[in-house]
Amino acid sequence: MNRTIAVLNEKGGVGKTTTIIELAFQLGNAGKNVLVVDLDSQENCTKMLLGKKMSESLDEGTITIFDAFIDQKNKVNLVDLLIPAIEAWQNTLVLPSDCRLATVSDHLHSRLNKEHILKNILSKIKDNFDYILIDLSPLMNVLTINALVAADYYLVPTDLSVYSQKGMRTIHEVAAMIKESGNNPNLELLGVVVTSFQKGGSIAVRALLEELEEEYKDKLLSVRIPDSVKVIESQRQKSPVGLFAPESNVALAYKELSNIIEGVHA
Repeated sequence: MNRTIAVLNEKGGVGKTTTIIELAFQLGNAGKNVLVVDLDSQENCTKMLLGKKMSESLDEGTITIFDAFIDQKNKVNLVDLLIPAIEAWQNTLVLPSDCRLATVSDHLHSRLNKEHILKNILSKIKDNFDYILIDLSPLMNVLTINALVAADYYLVPTDLSVYSQKGMRTIHEVAAMIKESGNNPNLELLGVVVTSFQKGGSIAVRALLEELEEEYKDKLLSVRIPDSVKVIESQRQKSPVGLFAPESNVALAYKELSNIIEGVHA
């Protein structure tokens, strides 16, 4: 059964894109068909999965998710949007972003039912995939709402900082409103996953972890994604950590996270 998972937090730098990249590798490597939907105008997920340098842009004329969002006359063929990831990511297709997504709210301000655009887009292709992973910017905007309306689950990566916890609470409040409004009554929190984790840590950091445990209970996932230079090194090599350094602690942690996700859907 297909599952669509939005990965988000209102705070930047907590590992949302890295989590998408590594989950796509782990799930694809396990034989699952994966679609990555990049709704972040920074395009980092798109560039990583397509093997481009951060300074490079997509080829001129490439159709992206932006074109699908503003398409009101059904001129965009969704098959033309899907680009295979480079060889490191098996069984993975990308619905790419581009910088124009930063202006999408301006294009949609007068559209009716604009909260359902992504759901309608994905409904035409979702049966081809086991997992659809949606990457988002930290900004709370129409794209975030679209992702939560389209998703079955949302996953919240967080570091152990007060700012990240505030961002998480905003996400949960918006998700609750979307459920209560009837726009997506079946939306569920898949879990909260701690990233950039360092064993030990200061008293303040340990206190924040205890607060998360108290607030989220079994929704605070048991896996901890460690802080590791391997992530930066793998990104420079355009390779997932799971391939670049498969025995590293961070690769093993993302493998554990993918197992948790597959267990949820068993």
